[in-house]
Amino acid sequence: MLRSDMVKNQENLNVIDEYSVGIINYYDELDLEIELGLFMTTKDKATEIANSTRLVALYSDKINIHFDNGEIKTLTNDSEQYKFKICTKELPPPLDISNLTPKEKSELIFNEAYMTTYEDYKPLNWDLRKTYNYLRQTTSRDDECFTFSSSAYFVIPTSDRRIKE
Repeated sequence: MLRSDMVKNQENLNVIDEYSVGIINYYDELDLEIELGLFMTTKDKATEIANSTRLVALYSDKINIHFDNGEIKTLTNDSEQYKFKICTKELPPPLDISNLTPKEKSELIFNEAYMTTYEDYKPLNWDLRKTYNYLRQTTSRDDECFTFSSSAYFVIPTSDRRIKE
């Protein structure tokens, strides 16, 4: 990186802007996108907010988002902060990678049969209960909740108002 680029990047760390901050989590073929909110802050602080989520649990009537600081944010059916998508691509069954050689593991990482794209996901207009019941049926589990795994976050500037700190 050139010195001028490093200085430019350093300057952008102290720029305050409004950011839409959110997370994307998954459970099997379901993706759950949650907008945590709009924050007037720096890009670094917005990224910290997104990375401060530790656990996302789906119950039949709510979604609980657990944060590093112990706070829990609850979303219900009347929230417009979340949306579900389902992967429509037929994926091969999971492999036991413990038996693979290093070369086979390396090849598996680039195997397109296991890769998905944005186009492979279809938006769902499901409420919490329908999603919860779907997971209970497809996983044959009778759990109180389903814990989604983290896969990504987003930090999107939403305004042209920028303020130097």
